[in-house]
Amino acid sequence: MIKKITLRFCKIHWRARGLALLLCMFASVALPAEGIQKPAKWSVSARRISAGEAELTFSAAIDRSWIVYSVSVPEDGPMPIAVTLAESDGYKPAGKLTELSAPKEKYDEMFGMKVKYFKGEVKLSQRIALSDAAAPVTVSGAIEYQCCNDAECVLLDDDFSVQVAAAQPPQPAPKAVQAPDLSPDRQPDTISGQTAISAQASGGGEEQKSLLGFFLLALLAGFAGVLTPCVFPMLPMTISFFMRGNSRSKGVRKAAVFGASIILIYVAIGAIVTVTKTADMANIISAHWLANLIFFALFILFAASFFGAVDISLPSKLSNSIDRQADKGGYFSTFFVALALTVISFSCTGPFVGALLVSAATGAALKPVIGMLGFGLAFALPFTVLALFPAALKKLPKSGGWMNTLKVTFAFILSLFSVKFLAIADQSLGFDLISREVFICIWVTLLALQGLYFLGKLRFAHDDETPHVSLPRFALAVASLCLALYLFTGLLGNPLRSFSGFLPAQSVAATLPQTGEATPAPTAEPALCSATPKYSNLNLHGPANLPAFFDVEEALACAQAQGKLLLIDFKGHFCTSCKKMEGEVFANAEVQALLREKFVIAALYTDDKTPLAESEWYTSAFDGKVKKTIGQKNRDYQITTYKVNSQPYFVVLDANGVPQGKPVGYISNPKQFIEFLEGK
Repeated sequence: MIKKITLRFCKIHWRARGLALLLCMFASVALPAEGIQKPAKWSVSARRISAGEAELTFSAAIDRSWIVYSVSVPEDGPMPIAVTLAESDGYKPAGKLTELSAPKEKYDEMFGMKVKYFKGEVKLSQRIALSDAAAPVTVSGAIEYQCCNDAECVLLDDDFSVQVAAAQPPQPAPKAVQAPDLSPDRQPDTISGQTAISAQASGGGEEQKSLLGFFLLALLAGFAGVLTPCVFPMLPMTISFFMRGNSRSKGVRKAAVFGASIILIYVAIGAIVTVTKTADMANIISAHWLANLIFFALFILFAASFFGAVDISLPSKLSNSIDRQADKGGYFSTFFVALALTVISFSCTGPFVGALLVSAATGAALKPVIGMLGFGLAFALPFTVLALFPAALKKLPKSGGWMNTLKVTFAFILSLFSVKFLAIADQSLGFDLISREVFICIWVTLLALQGLYFLGKLRFAHDDETPHVSLPRFALAVASLCLALYLFTGLLGNPLRSFSGFLPAQSVAATLPQTGEATPAPTAEPALCSATPKYSNLNLHGPANLPAFFDVEEALACAQAQGKLLLIDFKGHFCTSCKKMEGEVFANAEVQALLREKFVIAALYTDDKTPLAESEWYTSAFDGKVKKTIGQKNRDYQITTYKVNSQPYFVVLDANGVPQGKPVGYISNPKQFIEFLEGK
């Protein structure tokens, strides 16, 4: 049985701050896993920490390739872990659910935000206040959480019951229990009250790839810094310092010390940032309005510096003091020459270094050090190599206007990516001023101005008049204007999936038929049997905003009345793969035409928390629980009828409710989805 074919993206996120240039994407097809899936196995333990207070500890071992989202996720993000305690006179919550395990973090393109998650294992703590200071008490409740892998998501809620012992003198904290064997034949089906579970997290590979990508990005930034007007003209002068009055061997040794000193200086800067980072820095930067406004201001300041409007430089007193040390001679002075170069070139390299450090602050603890190592290595390499081969100096291009053109290009790039910080701050404050359309308009304007600049129609400080446009400038102008035109189509409905990680979420809008995608119709169009389907007043919609019902009985009745097939779409508000399919498959013109012509759609949300009318409550035959919400009802229907609990999941029924063909899960290819709909 094929569970999935891995979907991987070779990408550089928007947090690369404008130095990212390429985006590779590979698509794959996944078949649904059969049966009821439970990727996380929970256990609960309890201990009384005082006469009137106890602590519950929730531990879960997470199956390989699956993740569980954190307790804390940004608004409109995936479903977080939540613990609900059953009502009782004997206890009540005391404080919030706390994470004892450190979550990982990644950028989720579909939600357009950074989300925290756990791989391998998770451990949580919840304190409770006890009404009886001496007697034992049984605490019960439920754990609700979302598990996802690259192809599907599962929403689960597990009941638990655990005994809190009677009050007794404080005991030493127990030693950590080694993780038991969690092979399939030994995994528990229910949550026990006393078993502690731990497992080795397996997400190191992703983190290593992220650090490697950031290191390569920092290398590019370092090489770019060498080409700026503050640094490039200093290459011959610096090399002459090494060779002046020295033998070649001594000059080479000095050059090596010089290069190592530059690397050491930048690594020291990264180490300072690493030491001063707080444990929750990534979350603050990714979501807090103040942090994002600060970084927006910094990027605008860096851009203004490259445009020539302001001069970012360190105090002259510091520069003069370093120069005096550099004049003393010897290897020690070589270090001060490196330090002097670093200080003097700050007005040009500062924006690169600042952008890298801002990006590093949102990632792993070592990211600032890795970034500054890459930047310092690339920055020092030309000086060291040219000291080894001084004859190569004659082949270097002459300083000139091309360097200022390069600076202005970097200024435009920084301006483009500063808008992302502003959009996050706006979303966090709830103003909704930077909509997707406004964001696109700003980018289109900046790219159009950049195109005009390359054509010589726009000039900035220190720019020379351009009598003619060179071929490279013309090519860059064409690229900028074409990109601006492509983004402009986003205002007409093009989903711009290549930029989904940068842009705010797309609102309900028409898409362009020329791209092979059809115009989504309003939910209550005449094709439905009812102009106001049940639950249509809620925040529910059909796939890609196709007309749909949200109650399976009502949808089946319409299919019978119209003599059409019924497509059941088990989906969720927090299902990333569901959103991917809407953008990759349901937006396709052929898929939409087929669905409109031959199908009635039932979009069944398995995670919607809207309460059902009390008269609609029922006890599930599967788990014996009373179902009180729309999501619980739809999830129970999927599990009891099809023995599957993952989303997305698609079933085709005829007008009599008889299944047609085999249900499927996530599919990224529209043609394969059409074959499924046609029963091939």
